[in-house]
Amino acid sequence: SPKAPKPQSPKAPKPQSPSVPLADKKSILVIDDEKPVRESVNILFYEDYKMFLCKNVKQAYKILAKHKIDLIILDYILPETDGITFLKHLKGIPAYAELPVIFLTGVACTEIMKTIFFYNNVCCIEKPFNIYELVITARWKLGDMPLDMKAIEENKAKDTEHAIVTGACRFIRENYTNPALTPGLIAESAGINIAKLNATFKKRLGHTPMDQLDVCRIKKAMDILRLLKLGMAVVARQTGITNLKTFYNIFKKYTRLTPKKYKKAVLSIK
Repeated sequence: SPKAPKPQSPKAPKPQSPSVPLADKKSILVIDDEKPVRESVNILFYEDYKMFLCKNVKQAYKILAKHKIDLIILDYILPETDGITFLKHLKGIPAYAELPVIFLTGVACTEIMKTIFFYNNVCCIEKPFNIYELVITARWKLGDMPLDMKAIEENKAKDTEHAIVTGACRFIRENYTNPALTPGLIAESAGINIAKLNATFKKRLGHTPMDQLDVCRIKKAMDILRLLKLGMAVVARQTGITNLKTFYNIFKKYTRLTPKKYKKAVLSIK
């Protein structure tokens, strides 16, 4: 995934509780290939929870084998696999069937939830994540705080930059199949100029709107490759990329695999 700086958003409240020894603290495992995202999430929780950070699923499995984990915060697009494939395998292991998982992703939660809704204890938060929403949701999943959706929505409504970026991301998701989608069209949909749109994206996500478009297209390509038997040229066209070489280059940039190797790796997981 593209690199992202520490997200900017109002602070979330913390429950009033006495200090707990490290050995007795609940544990959170963060799986995200973006180091700034891992560090940002760590900053939010390290005072009250034991934190384990990793950039790929190989590291995640090693941590799970050695430590008791109470919550996983999981990215969708990961090196050499994807979050859904990892979740499918993890939830197939009886010991982890009820383990809470929060998808923290730059793609649409509505699309992800269609695939994962039948797994227990799984929810989704879209990047750019609102700090208040992530903290409250995580503490709720850990049993440490009630979930107050009204307070979350009121907090997000005050965050104007979050509204700009999420609105633009929604426009991208709705129009990613258009090969002619440009920064100008995305900026127009957000009601701001291109310079302000780029600056806001870089501040909140660490990349440009066109990078976000690439992420959306590759996520769709991963879904198609995982579920359907289609030629690579057809997959590329269905994601809005007309040049096959460009499709391969973008796909490998985010997954570190060619589309064919990704499909083979996914199909090997029963």
